Amino acid sequence: MRRRFSRRQGNRTLLARPAPEQIRGLTSEQMARMEREMEALQRDFKGIESSYGETVLNLMVASGSLGSSSLMREYAATSNGTTPRS
Repeated sequence: MRRRFSRRQGNRTLLARPAPEQIRGLTSEQMARMEREMEALQRDFKGIESSYGETVLNLMVASGSLGSSSLMREYAATSNGTTPRS
């Protein structure tokens, strides 16, 4: 069962959490490295996300082209009275 907080309680809960620099077991250098790595991952993700639509479109066109050429071979083979090749 989820515990519900009032707005005031929720704000106190957020304020009670340690700041990133205060997390036990991590030095400030480790924290800075993790932040740099996170920024690099976000940049990579945005690059992939921006090219995803174009990539999918190219794959759909290519698969449609391959599908239509196999259909054409099958049609040509059946219209000549021969069996289609696999």
